Amino acid sequence: MPHGAPGRRGEAARGRFVPTRPGAPFARSTAPGMIPPAEIEKLITHALPDARVAITDLTGTMDHYSVEVVSAGFDGRNPLDRRRLMHAALNGPMGDGRIHALELKTRTPAEAGEAP
Repeated sequence: MPHGAPGRRGEAARGRFVPTRPGAPFARSTAPGMIPPAEIEKLITHALPDARVAITDLTGTMDHYSVEVVSAGFDGRNPLDRRRLMHAALNGPMGDGRIHALELKTRTPAEAGEAP
């Protein structure tokens, strides 16, 4: 595929990255498609109403996040099931690309050192 030709990385149709000029590095598109931390928190608290959520934007681009969730809803769940629960809650923005990278930390209140 020649430089600058549409391809997986430069697909402007997805609203992710667009080439600045043929052969140049890819730059962030100004097209909408970013998700604010408040919307992520809303989706998580919809799935786990008691959740306490801490969100960090890792790159400043509003699509790479570190999310820490403390909830009694994780009691009795193994780490994989916790992750599946979070991915289900964030399925929309993860599926459409608004969340590109997600680092998850899930803990119960006891694991977080909180009193019952």
